[in-house]
Amino acid sequence: MLQAYYGGMVPNELRARMVMYKFVCDLCWALWGFHQSTFGINFPISRDGEDIVARSMFKIRRCSMLVGDGFFQRHLKFLAPG
Repeated sequence: MLQAYYGGMVPNELRARMVMYKFVCDLCWALWGFHQSTFGINFPISRDGEDIVARSMFKIRRCSMLVGDGFFQRHLKFLAPG
C-alpha cells in the first residue's frame, strides 16, 4: 500500500514508522479493552457484539509476535537516533 501511495520505492524510515504505528495501535487497543473489561464497562461484550477480552488478547498476541520477529528489530534500527 505504501508503494502505491508513494509511487514506487518507500524509504526504510517511513516503512519502519508504519510498523511502529501498527505495534502502538494494537497495544493501545488491547490496553483499552482490558481497562473496559476490568472496570465492567460493556463487559465482556461491546455494544456492537464484539468480545472485548478476546479481541484484546488477539491484539496482545499480535504485538508479541511482532516484537519477537527480527523484522521488528531491524525497523527499530531505522528509527534510532544517530
